[in-house]
Amino acid sequence: MLWFARGAKVNNKWTHLWGGLGLLYIVSSGFFIWIGTWIEPGGPTCSDYSIRITSPLNRASVQGGAVDVQGTYQGDLSNNNIVIIVSLPDGTHNWPSLAPVQIDPILGRWKGVAYLGEDSPQTYRISVALVGRSGRALLMYFTKVGRDTGQWPSIEVLPDDIQVCDYVLVEKK
Repeated sequence: MLWFARGAKVNNKWTHLWGGLGLLYIVSSGFFIWIGTWIEPGGPTCSDYSIRITSPLNRASVQGGAVDVQGTYQGDLSNNNIVIIVSLPDGTHNWPSLAPVQIDPILGRWKGVAYLGEDSPQTYRISVALVGRSGRALLMYFTKVGRDTGQWPSIEVLPDDIQVCDYVLVEKK
């Protein structure tokens, strides 16, 4: 017994019970954290595919409306995992392209379309992004709202599983 606890009476039954419950809590918490990471592993990242934009070039001057966007990638990429996004230069006010991105697995190339609109000249950011499950749900909802209402409000902040892999700034003529 410790010298400072000489006069204290210890009830061993309750001490063992609380100690056992504490140990059970720690072990079960660790187990659930381990199971959670095992069930929901992290998805692929941009670096897994080396996704890049090759056209248009950064700081290019482009016509308004539809702009052809092309690039390269490595690995096994499916076209439903990649999307082109037009935004303001600071990355806010994001408008995903509705046109699907076409993938050429033999050449390791992709191409799609970015829509810049017809209003006054402005600088835009064209991005290519890898999309996860919740990001796909957001894009489906964005498309539904736009088609149902005829209005296309921007997405202020992209969720974590829409990862911007590369971007270029373009000036609309």
